[in-house]
Amino acid sequence: MTTTSPLDLDSLTYKQLSALSARVYAAMGRAHAMELEKRDRHITEMKIARDAQIGAAALALGLAKDSVARLPVRAANGNGHASPKQATASAKRPKVLKSVGTAPKRAMRIPVKFRDPDNPANTWTGRGRNPRWMKGRPKEQFAVAR
Repeated sequence: MTTTSPLDLDSLTYKQLSALSARVYAAMGRAHAMELEKRDRHITEMKIARDAQIGAAALALGLAKDSVARLPVRAANGNGHASPKQATASAKRPKVLKSVGTAPKRAMRIPVKFRDPDNPANTWTGRGRNPRWMKGRPKEQFAVAR
């Protein structure tokens, strides 16, 4: 990396800033690709080292190298357990199909507990937010007799 004098971005024109931005994005893309390659090389090296350790352990036990199953050392989340997403992905659940001719369940009807005396069409079950027509007045005033 070479050191250069700092740019005065305020003195650049829009066209110059746009060209600079394109160059920065291109450089970031190249750097990202290099980081990915470096990571992939490291993973490959780790797999080769693990395979060598498995082979050495198999020989020490008097087993053929190929007869030892490769097991992951740790799960992807690092604590030895599969993440919930991995667990659900590995446990493919069969789809449960509805039987033909069954109607969907209907919602249970909630009885009205409060009614607006000025407009009897305005009702409230007591669930959720208080209605506007009740605002500032006591609930007992609107209670429906059971």
